[in-house]
Amino acid sequence: PRIVLGDEPTGALDSTAAAEVLDILAEINAEGTTVVIVTHDPSVAARADRVLLMVDGRIVADRRQGRSVPADLERRRADVTAWLADHDRRRVAAPTPDGPGSSPGNPRQHLAAVGRARV
Repeated sequence: PRIVLGDEPTGALDSTAAAEVLDILAEINAEGTTVVIVTHDPSVAARADRVLLMVDGRIVADRRQGRSVPADLERRRADVTAWLADHDRRRVAAPTPDGPGSSPGNPRQHLAAVGRARV
């Protein structure tokens, strides 16, 4: 397929099974398929080339971080977590015209982790 969509594909899995699923998705991506994953887990987002932050169904932030390598995953997870925390602080300080921002951990906040195929 040209694209694979995953809605919390690791959400109900233990860490070993989750890593296996993410490895399979990375292999699929390396073979030329774009992979889009919706997640609340910064560890999953850390493995993506690009992370989109969605709040209430709208994309509110975009982070391009390039290809991941296993040695960088912990640093990337910390970077994504800090990016989310910074975004939450800014939203609380300056609410949107549509209403106040979501608090950290609010289920209305989602990450779309994107592994784009090389074309």
